[in-house]
Amino acid sequence: AIALIRLPMRYVGLVFIVSSIAMVKFGSDFGSLMFGSFTQDLPGAVARVFVSFTLGQMLFHAMQQSWFPRFNLNSAALLSVLALSLLAPVTTLGLSYDFSFVFLFAPLLVAMGAQVEPSAALRGLYHQLGRLSYALYVVHLPCLKFVNWMWSAIVGAPIADTPLTGVAVALGFIVLVAHFATALFDEPVRAALNRWLKSRKPSSMPKLA
Repeated sequence: AIALIRLPMRYVGLVFIVSSIAMVKFGSDFGSLMFGSFTQDLPGAVARVFVSFTLGQMLFHAMQQSWFPRFNLNSAALLSVLALSLLAPVTTLGLSYDFSFVFLFAPLLVAMGAQVEPSAALRGLYHQLGRLSYALYVVHLPCLKFVNWMWSAIVGAPIADTPLTGVAVALGFIVLVAHFATALFDEPVRAALNRWLKSRKPSSMPKLA
């Protein structure tokens, strides 16, 4: 990440193209973009992370340069797109949906969300969701698998058999783990990296969000 944020945009675009080709190849072979749970699919997970990171960089640059169209949207419109993007559990679109999410839905959500000004009542909630967003991304799948295993052991049935209660418990557990991961690891590490970057070259080093 430290190397990528210092690259000129043309090289970021090149990394995006190469990693996209690799991700499509690994995804086609694997049948899904749900990489990273096992050592054998780790290269696909690395390619997917590079795709998402560089695409985010290019999107941020485009918005800074006013190349990206502005949306006159409110939170309801943003939540509608989010709901559309979460259709995977109730569809059989498979790999085509996975590619659509990475290349279309996720960038659209980022671009739209960056232009939505939350109401005063929701501002605190949005701030906390943004603060926890990376930890939520990292921990949600292992936490969900752990809760599903515990739920099956205690209740005698998977979460899918009791979706409302099971999902509520899983969501609470995921948010709790993400909070501690952010407070105890992510924020201290980012603070240390910011101090190191500032000491190296204050005039040109970007601050980590």
